Amino acid sequence: MKTLLITGISGFLGSHLALRLQSKYCILGLKRLGSNLWRFDGENNNIQFINDLELLKKYKIDYIIHTATNYGRNGESISQILEANIIFALQILEFAQKQGIKTFINCDTLQNPLASPYCLSKSHLSEYFKYFKTIKIINAKIEHMYGPKDDENKFICYLINNLMKDKNIELTKGEQMRDFVYIDDVISAFESIIYYVDSLDSMDTFEIGSGKQIKLRDFCEKILIMYNEIMKKPSNANLLFGLKEYNEFENMNIKADIRALKNMGWIPKTSIDDGIKQTILYYINNVNRGGVAQKYKIAFANISFFYLWIFTQDYQNSPTFSQDSYLRIYPQIATKILFRISPQISTKFDKQNLAYLQKVA
Repeated sequence: MKTLLITGISGFLGSHLALRLQSKYCILGLKRLGSNLWRFDGENNNIQFINDLELLKKYKIDYIIHTATNYGRNGESISQILEANIIFALQILEFAQKQGIKTFINCDTLQNPLASPYCLSKSHLSEYFKYFKTIKIINAKIEHMYGPKDDENKFICYLINNLMKDKNIELTKGEQMRDFVYIDDVISAFESIIYYVDSLDSMDTFEIGSGKQIKLRDFCEKILIMYNEIMKKPSNANLLFGLKEYNEFENMNIKADIRALKNMGWIPKTSIDDGIKQTILYYINNVNRGGVAQKYKIAFANISFFYLWIFTQDYQNSPTFSQDSYLRIYPQIATKILFRISPQISTKFDKQNLAYLQKVA
């Protein structure tokens, strides 16, 4: 079985790729220390999660799919976006070159490079590909993908969440023509690319989308109508078109050219109605999964762990301090939060204290 490394495995695209492809490949997932792996909750998987590039040297990796990215939607600075989208990507490519990894599949965008620092960073990254001549680099330009388990600050999730909260939604006039593609079709496109990768050029580009356009306003109204039908009770939210200005560099007309993928036998199978329905049903049934409640839960865990660690480091060498007194002071935190909220975060603790707490928990 060949080995596939997925960067950004905890994200929307990375997690879907890993869960779909794990039956065909040995999956290694590169993630940040402390990344939230909620997308894998309840899923059977044999994926190896790794948070250090150096630890990957012992594996013979056949392919890399680079999904890790920073969209800049959480107030990140431009330098942070460049660090994530260019510097880190180049570090992965340099690693691949040194390790003799032959295939690197990059995730790109069809948006105008000037539309945002994210788009510009993606465009700039592709200019560096020519310096990695020993690696076959496939650039996958993905139009607006959507589906279950997406980030709550992504457009479609944002719409559905506000409909659920009966909150009015301020939008542009909605005249943009967009190509929305369901996540299952995106994953099958990557499957086709990997299957045919040996026959592809050393530098190749594919556009991934449905190949069909819809006006953004019509798409939003379709979501509202289908949401009301599914809930059997109209949302009190209103779609307020025209209250937001267009981005100065917004591409008003985007449609993926999927002919190259079709030539490999790939076709998108999920209609826009089916995709919207499945996405709405997921968020209705998983209102707190990965959303605000989950974020507060992880934040609370991190803060608790931080104070536990500080307390231990400051007082464990004191004549009056003992592990037993430590547990008497923080019994709820030590026994409930530490081992039942997030095992991957709990491993940050000092190993000696962690072993003791685990024994008594």
